[in-house]
Amino acid sequence: MKKFFAFAIMTLLTTAAHAGSLNLDFRFDFLSEGFNDDAAPGSGLTTLAGVNNSRFTVQTARLDYKGKLNEDTTFRVRARFAGKDQAAMNKGDQTNTTLDYAYVANKMGDLTLTVGKLDSGIGGFEGTTAGPDLYFLSGAYGGSKYLGSFASGGTTGIGALNGFSNLIYVSGAKLTYAMGDHELNLVLADTVGAVGRSASTAFDTLSGYTGTTPANTSLLTGLTYKGAFDSKTWTVMAGYFTENLGKDTSATVTNVGVQYKMSQWLAQFDYVLDDTKYTAASVTPEDKLTSMILKVAYDINDTSDIQLKYVTDEEALGATLPFAALTNKFTSYGLAYEWKAKKDDMFRYHLAYTSRTAALDSTISNKAPAMTQLILGTRINADFLK
Repeated sequence: MKKFFAFAIMTLLTTAAHAGSLNLDFRFDFLSEGFNDDAAPGSGLTTLAGVNNSRFTVQTARLDYKGKLNEDTTFRVRARFAGKDQAAMNKGDQTNTTLDYAYVANKMGDLTLTVGKLDSGIGGFEGTTAGPDLYFLSGAYGGSKYLGSFASGGTTGIGALNGFSNLIYVSGAKLTYAMGDHELNLVLADTVGAVGRSASTAFDTLSGYTGTTPANTSLLTGLTYKGAFDSKTWTVMAGYFTENLGKDTSATVTNVGVQYKMSQWLAQFDYVLDDTKYTAASVTPEDKLTSMILKVAYDINDTSDIQLKYVTDEEALGATLPFAALTNKFTSYGLAYEWKAKKDDMFRYHLAYTSRTAALDSTISNKAPAMTQLILGTRINADFLK
């Protein structure tokens, strides 16, 4: 029996080797976080911001299989075994949140139709960067809650805004039109929701919610454009996504970005706006989370590079009784160094330092909650079948 199973496994792997690739994408970090006194729990300014800590963490662990049925039809499945809630189930599409991709793509001339669990293309250059290559996220991407939920007038619960991270992997259909170095994508998808303000008792009581994010009542619709110019020295990305979340609740994400790549240099700039509208009691607040992201990278040689990322975020919360409208601003930067033992291997080490500081609305406080992170780790992305 053991010989039979061994033979079956070898046959499967041999067949798969001709059919596609099976990659292990794994990043493991030592993470040290520090918070100033203004960000500490119990300061009266924030809740659950964090305490100084150091730990080992699996940042990414996933298996990625890519295959081809014929010259015009490909498929892909990618699933995580670390990094997300293993028990979370999206009842809309009946998949676990650890499933990133499960799609088939059929090319028909200049058009490609992709159906299944797929990448929406949201968020510009930052949003389409592989997760293991990110050392911190903008507010538009990850939300504003990394420094806690703010309190006002001794009352907690005015909330913090979510980003577009839950809209990256969606179940639906995508139609792609490609012409040379230009690409246009139309996406229709079902989503989990979870946009706008994080659940907060005060806000949800006014709006008629019960502390949970409302379910979407219409499909997410997205249109993205990517084009390269001047022998791909310049690349432009733009996108617009919209969805409804319950009665009188809508959300949009807009992004525009440009990339410059020449020789050893890479520079990217993204402008991203998350805009959410609610109805709460007799008012209709509009919440906005705006991010401007600048990334500059330089290849020192064939085995090492250095990266600088600078982000400004503005969180504008609309007025809801008993809270007045307010604006919080955040400044973040990160410096990272990556190096490989061998230039052709998809295996690297990395060292990164990040810093984030909040400038709170004057109605909250004149203090400045801040956090820093030191990240030392490694990443491998290798094909099992080679």
